[in-house]
Amino acid sequence: MFILHCPGGPPELRESYGFKLSELNTIETTISGQLAVLCAEWSNHHGNY
Repeated sequence: MFILHCPGGPPELRESYGFKLSELNTIETTISGQLAVLCAEWSNHHGNY
């Protein structure tokens, strides 16, 4: 689970179950690259950050 720290990031790993460090690094890089989209969608569902 990552905390996004919207809207400016950076995402922070909160907890992980069963992922290798290399996988987590890939996930974090992907999230960072899509942070604006993810934060906008989060806001659409939950309201302000």
